[in-house]
Amino acid sequence: MQGIKSIRYGLLAFAAVAALMTVVACGGDDPTPTPAPAAAAPAAAPAPEPQVLKVGFTVPMSGTYAQWGRLASGMQCAIDELHDSGELGNVTMELLPEDSKADQAEGVTGLRKLASLDGAPVIMTIFTGIGLAQKPVAEELEVVLVSSGIQNPKFAKGSDWVFRNALNTTRNADALVRYITEEAKEDLKGETWAVFKEEGNDSLDLQIDRLKELAAEMGFTVAVENYQKGDTKFDTPITKIKKLEPKIVQTMALGQELGLIFNAMAQQGVKPDYRLSGGGAEGNVDLIRIAGDNANGIIYSAPAYEAGADPRTQRFVDCYSKAQGGDTPDTYAASFYDGTLFIAEAVKSGADVSSAADIRDHLAKVKSVHGVSGRWDYTSDGDAWAPVSIGQVQDGKFVKIVSQIEPY
Repeated sequence: MQGIKSIRYGLLAFAAVAALMTVVACGGDDPTPTPAPAAAAPAAAPAPEPQVLKVGFTVPMSGTYAQWGRLASGMQCAIDELHDSGELGNVTMELLPEDSKADQAEGVTGLRKLASLDGAPVIMTIFTGIGLAQKPVAEELEVVLVSSGIQNPKFAKGSDWVFRNALNTTRNADALVRYITEEAKEDLKGETWAVFKEEGNDSLDLQIDRLKELAAEMGFTVAVENYQKGDTKFDTPITKIKKLEPKIVQTMALGQELGLIFNAMAQQGVKPDYRLSGGGAEGNVDLIRIAGDNANGIIYSAPAYEAGADPRTQRFVDCYSKAQGGDTPDTYAASFYDGTLFIAEAVKSGADVSSAADIRDHLAKVKSVHGVSGRWDYTSDGDAWAPVSIGQVQDGKFVKIVSQIEPY
């Protein structure tokens, strides 16, 4: 009986406790609901993985044309600006310059190295002969090839892998003739327009062809004297031109040849009314260094660009000058800055930066780019032309005298 009694008391105690717990849980007449546990915050999306877009650049960094290596500074300034602005998101652009020595074979070798060994899906280049030699190789290797300096419109035509933003060589002819006839108000009928030209340069041949078309329309004569790349003596062609007593002498040369030719003209007493350069003068430090006072007065065509015209351009000028020991950027450095902005458009539109084909497809959709040289409008051929300006060497400085001049 004692055991049964103990069990009965235990059951009563358990019932009492259970009843009490029920009252507490129900809370009486005015219950306060127990708040539901807070929902867990959604997990933050993982940050996108950092990516690198390698951009190769075949450019002379040694030899006669080493000064063109300065263009890498123009590209790097654009890359720095893009990184600082955050426009590229998780993508970093890395510039890989490769010395082409201004030689076609070296340029092709450099392109192969950049594409195959360094893994660059995009490669920049300079100089028509090198670019045209690289074009089929870029197609073979399926890498994007871009130039902001090749003036020959054949470079970008007929290839999905090749793009260009540069002054057109035929527009050089238009701009210089328009300057002489409209700005300087010269009547060229019956006059002689003499030209020094590097033999075998296809881009310059196109400019000559256009010049002869304009000469036929306006009644003047074009006389051409060729020289070989690398020549340092020009006495024979200058003697021939002197006998023609030309009103205009135009020198189509790059690098040191430009200064050497103008020096030789001065030494032989060739004094035309106008001395011109078709696209190779502006920024050519060798011209000033070699020709000195003989460079003053030379008139030249170049892509339209004015240093410090807006805040972005001023930042470019400051960046370039710091990289180049105080030198002011020329139109070619500006064009390569803008060409880098063009490449960045593929990144900004979501291209897979590890795929050259995807970068190519995104670049093919770019309609325009607004850079420090102004607005570049791209055609279906991947080609963009710059507006043209006229400059003059004055007291050893490159000075714009016509900010923009339209072609015919």
